Amino acid sequence: MARAAEPAVVIDRIVQPSPWQWGNATRPHDAFPQWGERIYLDQIGIQRACLPEFELHLTVPRHVAEFCVNDFDADFAIDSDRRRVVHFAAGSSGFAPKGASLFRASTHRPDRPRLHRFIGLSFDDAIVETLMGDIVDTAALSFRGSTMPVTIGPLRSIGAQINAAFDAPSDMSALTIEALSMHYILQTLLRWSNLGERMRRPGCDGTHPGIQRCIDYIHSNLTRSIRLADLAVIADMGIDSLSRHFRRATNRTPHDYIVAQRVALACKLLRSGDWPSLDLIAKHCGFSSQSHMTTAFRRHIGRTPGHWLRQVGRQQSYPS
Repeated sequence: MARAAEPAVVIDRIVQPSPWQWGNATRPHDAFPQWGERIYLDQIGIQRACLPEFELHLTVPRHVAEFCVNDFDADFAIDSDRRRVVHFAAGSSGFAPKGASLFRASTHRPDRPRLHRFIGLSFDDAIVETLMGDIVDTAALSFRGSTMPVTIGPLRSIGAQINAAFDAPSDMSALTIEALSMHYILQTLLRWSNLGERMRRPGCDGTHPGIQRCIDYIHSNLTRSIRLADLAVIADMGIDSLSRHFRRATNRTPHDYIVAQRVALACKLLRSGDWPSLDLIAKHCGFSSQSHMTTAFRRHIGRTPGHWLRQVGRQQSYPS
């Protein structure tokens, strides 16, 4: 039976962006018309702005995760009256939580305008509940705004793919852009909230503070490469001591614990049905490939991801 076509990405071209989104853009230079674009999703607003001279001063009405498309400088302040010139590097990311006071203004010379290109993903607490509600008490989460844009590998990669969807919407389905957006938001929360601290940590009795720091680090960095040497530095002990204390606290080696948590996260994402492919799930959970994830599933729960899905009653199919 032929598979139903996935919904396409729908882009709306915005000639006059709304004030809070693109910020009371003042004194626009004639050479660069003010414009923006919006991708429509159910609960996430994805908008790409391209502005010349502008000044922005607002109270942020929704959480906003930002991705910088090109290099530019701007006067910047968040929840502070102290403004300073900040360099926004291409590929860098930032975050402004709901209710934050935000100021940003262009700094280039009027006779030499430079476009400011950036993508904003706006979302409410309902998305946070959807992503993490069965793992943490989302009402206990706290958020902090980014005082400087930072370049983070996963966010840079995901942001570049979202930016590509604006340039070639026919090459990406709406389901894929939604999955990428969810991934971007989750990575943002791990960086600019206390999500990592609030996640449940099964199997750790907390008897050694160094091991507890390692557990915190693992749960906050499941999508990244985690080396035993890095955990030893975090725990402030040698590798042999780390392995001994870790096994005593969790009944697992550090490697087995990391893989088990990645499998648990993959199970959650598989059961949600919100992700378009096993390969995306595997990469989001820190596996090097889909086959690597399948091997981990067989070792830890005795079946492949597809067999596990059928066992829990999900009739979800994924492209091979």
